Amino acid sequence: MGHVYLAGRVVGTFEPQTKGSTGKAYIKDIEVGEYTLEESGIVVVEGGSDVGSYVTEQTKFNEVRFMRNGGEVRKVNDLETHVLGTTETQAHEEGQFYIEGTDPVKFGIRVWKRDKNGNETEITNGTPVAVVYKEIPFEGKQFATWDCPEVPLEPTDTIVVRCYAKIGADPYILLPCVVKVGFYTEWQSEQLSAKKLNSAKWVVTYQTLVVQDGVYTYSYLIFGDQIGGYESFIENFSWER
Repeated sequence: MGHVYLAGRVVGTFEPQTKGSTGKAYIKDIEVGEYTLEESGIVVVEGGSDVGSYVTEQTKFNEVRFMRNGGEVRKVNDLETHVLGTTETQAHEEGQFYIEGTDPVKFGIRVWKRDKNGNETEITNGTPVAVVYKEIPFEGKQFATWDCPEVPLEPTDTIVVRCYAKIGADPYILLPCVVKVGFYTEWQSEQLSAKKLNSAKWVVTYQTLVVQDGVYTYSYLIFGDQIGGYESFIENFSWER
């Protein structure tokens, strides 16, 4: 449920909150007519005793978060990383590692919340989740799911996602980036001004490339290119203000 604002104060409620949907708008618990949610934060009432537009506050978000490329890095809460954003970049970046052997390759993510002082609390309990598994060779998109728990947040907290890979029985490693030297496959949201991360089934899509030259296996996570289709992203990133 959202709040209807008029002259800077709450005067009523509306539901549902999906952009482009219609529903009932209420002012002081009195139905004032049908509305269409034209864009995030604007309710247009189509009939009733108080016809007009009302500025509203969106409180629940269910987003796609893109692993943006290294052309845009941002420092938030004392951590400079790639951006975990709601829009995509237009040129790809790669995280890569290689090792001897021909065993299958796994990719997965770990997730933290990070406070304004730079302290991190892991949400994924120390091991990668939403793990995908591929034989060699492979190129394309893979996806897996993870049941994100409800997590309380402070308004200045961010969410940090790091992608790891491993071959065979070797340990998972964080992938160094090929283009943006000195950076790794990690992304951070903005300060969400949120009170919690909602319980939701995240769908994590990875663009991966795994090749072998007879001695070494080369594994790549590719991200950041919406135009070329070389993108990695998270669906059902759900949080509440």
